[in-house]
Amino acid sequence: MPSLIHPPFHPEGCRLLVGPAAASAQLVLAVIAFVSLVYKRHTEKPQRPVSVWAMDVSKQVFSALVAHFAGMGIAIVLATQAHVSECAWYFVAFTFDTTLGVAIALGLHTAAVRTARHFTKKEKPHPVLLSIAECGNYGTPPSVWRLWPQLIEFSTAVLLARMLCGSLIILLRGSLAHIAGLLDSIFKVHTTAELFFVMIACPLTMNVLQAIIQDTVLKRHKHADAEADAADAAEGGVQMTETQGLIAAVQPGGQINKGAAKAEASPFRMPDL
Repeated sequence: MPSLIHPPFHPEGCRLLVGPAAASAQLVLAVIAFVSLVYKRHTEKPQRPVSVWAMDVSKQVFSALVAHFAGMGIAIVLATQAHVSECAWYFVAFTFDTTLGVAIALGLHTAAVRTARHFTKKEKPHPVLLSIAECGNYGTPPSVWRLWPQLIEFSTAVLLARMLCGSLIILLRGSLAHIAGLLDSIFKVHTTAELFFVMIACPLTMNVLQAIIQDTVLKRHKHADAEADAADAAEGGVQMTETQGLIAAVQPGGQINKGAAKAEASPFRMPDL
């Protein structure tokens, strides 16, 4: 009697890249992820310009493809070493990626942006570092030359995160094979149902959540920039008022007109005792 935990895997088992069902599942997954981004743009306020939104989405699409194919590669390799199907291993890899992988990728991305900002404090920062430091800012008008460094940086962070998760899965494959094998035993011979569960039903919620989180991180927070500019302008206005007051208070003979100085003083100045 075959084991329910380690069902024998054979070439006719659930495959990720073989058959029309596999192609259909991946196409549906891509459409769902893209629709989620379009919906988020429709509901966000204020809306980003179409060109900026398209550049933000391009970074997500490219990095998602990198992670997707890396995950499938890990699943295919592991399926040749254990009696578990490719789909079951992809389920394990995808679960790791959308939990631990997202945290690692965003951590690497944040570290890269902060490092770039540190080096852009020089007098003549490199354009690539300047682009990475201003993530989500593509210039006015938006330029693809500012997009490429950001796209490569974020995709590299995602790939490194996927590789770290893949290495962890390989190290724990003995224990994780029980979980993956259990998924195979649930679907048994219904390989198409298992494929659509692994590629669509299960990742649907996690993929949408992942896309929303990444989009929020990647886009430029213009509200924060506007508030910072307003704060700087207000501070500059106070300083200008104080300067003008001192200039008006100084008499030609070098004496300070105390009345004028007091009238033009900053509201934050302590009153004369």
